[in-house]
Amino acid sequence: MPWFSAAPGVHAQCVGGRRAEGHVRVVTQQRWLAWGFAHGASAAHTGYQPQVELAMHELLIDLLCPVCLRYLSKRGWLAPDENIRFSRRYLQAHVRACSLPYETRVSQARDPVVFVVTPRSTSKERMYSFEVAKTAWRSGDIGADKIGWYPSLDREDILEHDPRAYVPAMEGRTLGIVVVRRRLCLPYDSGFDPPQPIASEEMVRWCLERIWIHAPFRRSGVATNTVRLIASSVGVKPSDLGFLAPFTDAGFAFVKSLCGTTIYLG
Repeated sequence: MPWFSAAPGVHAQCVGGRRAEGHVRVVTQQRWLAWGFAHGASAAHTGYQPQVELAMHELLIDLLCPVCLRYLSKRGWLAPDENIRFSRRYLQAHVRACSLPYETRVSQARDPVVFVVTPRSTSKERMYSFEVAKTAWRSGDIGADKIGWYPSLDREDILEHDPRAYVPAMEGRTLGIVVVRRRLCLPYDSGFDPPQPIASEEMVRWCLERIWIHAPFRRSGVATNTVRLIASSVGVKPSDLGFLAPFTDAGFAFVKSLCGTTIYLG
């Protein structure tokens, strides 16, 4: 994690030295505040007001909570030596009070567990899952131009696509998010680059539109386990699920490992 230069002599680093423990981005702008004060009757007669210039910094903090994977923003004015201490305190206070609001599991398996959020879930569940989807989009890992999941969805989307968000979690910590909708999909041969269509008849399938796992938990089987649980919950095999193109290189390799030579793209 690089150091971010905030201002001369002011720097910020990730809290605890590890990205998994919360990411801090501090952007400051040098501001000079002139404080004038009158000094007794002489100031009133002479009009002289001594000014004291104090170096202050406008502070914009983006903190990634390692529990819920939501970014917490805070803006304020602080002296330079208070920036990092304030960031740590602010994040630590949030983490101590943070707990996941998700209620419905797709299986009774122990960690990692997978929760499902639908348009009928509580507003808190929908908002938390939206913030995780926003974190995924903000990371740049999924290569999408839209977040893909929102706390309020339009009626047509709900009736036509039955959208759902699946949130894997372990030891009370969010690991990522998978967004699923029912879509028309075509079979493709994944042996070609790019994949070539096998047939022209589209079929409605459960389509995984976004698959994102937080970086510290990748290559640990979380994505594979989550997709298998999703497939089981909707009553199909993992190879019968659809996927929304285009893919990143890692995403395409993951889909091929699940589905083999025939993949269904929406």
